[in-house]
Amino acid sequence: RDPTCRKGIDGVDEWGAPDASGYQRDDNSAIKGLPKPMVISGPKGSPLVGKHLGKEFVASHIWRKTVSKGPLTNRIPELNSFVPNLVWLPRQIAKLSDREGGPIQQALQTISAMIYKAEDTRGSLAPWIDHAWRELSDPKCALHGLTSEHLHYFTVPETFVHFRRSRIHNVVSALDAISNGEDISSITLTHRYKAGLPKVTEPARFALRNKLGAYLDAT
Repeated sequence: RDPTCRKGIDGVDEWGAPDASGYQRDDNSAIKGLPKPMVISGPKGSPLVGKHLGKEFVASHIWRKTVSKGPLTNRIPELNSFVPNLVWLPRQIAKLSDREGGPIQQALQTISAMIYKAEDTRGSLAPWIDHAWRELSDPKCALHGLTSEHLHYFTVPETFVHFRRSRIHNVVSALDAISNGEDISSITLTHRYKAGLPKVTEPARFALRNKLGAYLDAT
């Protein structure tokens, strides 16, 4: 997340352009819209089951700070879009989730750890997942009988996963083409990102290509 991207140099909107490391700049707009096409599942009888995300829900990051006391989690690419660090909450509750160490934030962290941290689904993604969890503090809240069956989830279709992988593949292809002095106009990327990617320094492009290529292989 880059909250300054809407007012870049000379006040020009730079949302969607690559930053110095080649990551797409976003003010949280891209994250907020991720689950819009997904259907909500949850407890039997809930009025939200079978519905789509409404305007009264906002995206929140469950952990604001990292264990290493570096940048905020939403400034770190690997944590900004880390699923266990994301939750969609009613607007008024979302405001309370930003209170560091507060009961809402502590409860959300405990719930997230309950859902995701014990899951034996790491496989080839273990390096990324384990690194992310190491940067997130252990929660200290009692759930008093709350289980995952009480919660609501977005049902993620396979088409969503395939689309995200295709986007990563396109970026990797563009980075390879730039390194080889080839034209990238035929590669499907957003306009600002495609225009700015060749301007990223070669070392940064090389580092990003290696990271994304390894992640793509692991998925």
